[in-house]
Amino acid sequence: MNASQKNILAATVAHASNHLFQLTLPTILPLVMTEFNLSHYSAGLLLASFSFPYALLQPAFGEASDKFGRKNLIITGTFISSFAMLLTGLSKDLLQTFTFQFMAGASSAAYHTAGIPLISESSEEKRRGGALGFHQMGGAIGSFLPPIIAGTLVGFIGWRGVSIFASSIGFFVTFLLCLTLVENRKLKGVSSRIAVLAVLKSKAILLFLGASLVALTVYRGVAAFASAYVVEVKGGSIEEASIYYAILQFSGIVGGPIGGLISDRFGRRNTLIAFVLMESVPVFFFSSVSKVTLAAGFAIVGFASFAVLAVQDAYLSDLAPKEALGSSYGLLLASSFLPAAAIPPIIGTLIDKTGYGASFSIAAILTMASMPLFYFVQKAKN
Repeated sequence: MNASQKNILAATVAHASNHLFQLTLPTILPLVMTEFNLSHYSAGLLLASFSFPYALLQPAFGEASDKFGRKNLIITGTFISSFAMLLTGLSKDLLQTFTFQFMAGASSAAYHTAGIPLISESSEEKRRGGALGFHQMGGAIGSFLPPIIAGTLVGFIGWRGVSIFASSIGFFVTFLLCLTLVENRKLKGVSSRIAVLAVLKSKAILLFLGASLVALTVYRGVAAFASAYVVEVKGGSIEEASIYYAILQFSGIVGGPIGGLISDRFGRRNTLIAFVLMESVPVFFFSSVSKVTLAAGFAIVGFASFAVLAVQDAYLSDLAPKEALGSSYGLLLASSFLPAAAIPPIIGTLIDKTGYGASFSIAAILTMASMPLFYFVQKAKN
């Protein structure tokens, strides 16, 4: 296995652990809500304690990635976030849980702006979509693990034990990264001001970032409250909710690679638009379908959402200046993760006021608003 293949594989494993940390709390959210007597709005704020620092620090870590390289940033971030998940499991009250989740989100923010450029630099352009799709498969596996872990272990070790178990996986991944990652960055010391200005002068990138603000709204909303939805609306148990949540994430394991490969063959723009539509439409029917059909709907949303993520990563790599790749991904991820941080409390408030059906439908409409913006990206580039 050569250095490039090692980097792609190692970064994919790191991506899995990153998503494991992101989605551990949403999976066990019904138990946390019960223990602390939280409303949906308060539960959304607790979820945002991870996602807000995760989003806000993306540009800063993108700059650090361009200046200092990728390897050390990935390893350090994975280790600290693993420690924060351990502390979450040891927390004694809501304030401690909030604080340690904030710490986990801030340290987890180091990964994407280093990991995605590392894979882009380790793969040929004509195969980049497939490589980044494989990378998204790691994220989907990491997203799939929390409901499996929770469904299997929460009855024995509680929600705190689930968080501690997730941290142990992170520590093991950190050890593997130390052994396998190879720093291949050649262009270091790029001025952050020059890099960001180069990105912001591109009309195509600005349109792309605008579309990315809303392109995954429906996935973020559904993923945040999927477990609670199955329990409260469909009358399922926490174990059933874990299975439905797992379906939402498991389908992304194939969605990422397939989306990336299709974009290599048929182009990034058209592939993105098709998968955004596929991600959004099923949500309009959630409230009126049976449990079996709901499982199929979750599978479609998860598949399409991870395909969107993979194609977005590949598309930006095509658009961005290579000397500012980390900074470019920092802006992309901020434009994606800031809405992700805001969506849980907003959707939670809407659920409290209007119910799940209307709230999920609003999220789907916002997601489809990205389609005309993605259409004009290619025109602006040409």
